[in-house]
Amino acid sequence: GGRPPEGFKRFLPDGKVRLKYAYVISCNEIIRDPETNEPVELLCTYYPETRAGNTPEGEARVKGIIQWVEASSGTRCKVMQYDRLFKTEEPGKESGDFLDDINEESLTILHNVILEPSVGADAVTIIDKLSNNPGSEVEKIYHSSLAYQFERSGYFALDSSSKVDDLVF
Repeated sequence: GGRPPEGFKRFLPDGKVRLKYAYVISCNEIIRDPETNEPVELLCTYYPETRAGNTPEGEARVKGIIQWVEASSGTRCKVMQYDRLFKTEEPGKESGDFLDDINEESLTILHNVILEPSVGADAVTIIDKLSNNPGSEVEKIYHSSLAYQFERSGYFALDSSSKVDDLVF
């Protein structure tokens, strides 16, 4: 509910947004979970003439562009998102001990993050290579060899605690 913050482009019923690298869509209806009232499905219309950034003549340019991952085919994982490690520009300057300035809230763990299926497949490939060739000098592979930029969030590498059925970035 409520109004979006100034400058924030939100996908609303009867509003239009562009799916990044795809089409303009409009939301016709929101299907909600009857118990939690959380959205579980969006019924939308897509406009085929808007493919690849095209704005048809006479149409207003859509302001909002959103990124999305289709949930039913996506890979679920845990993401460890880090903020600044220290609370000050110069850790320890005031107290003489840099440990006094550690930001204890620098780590946020996000559960059930949905990734593109190809990212999950890449992660499983790396994990398989690591488990089948431990210590191999032919091709030195590390978990951190697999890194991605999650748009608008940061850069993430496959964590060494990852397992085929429990991915962590």
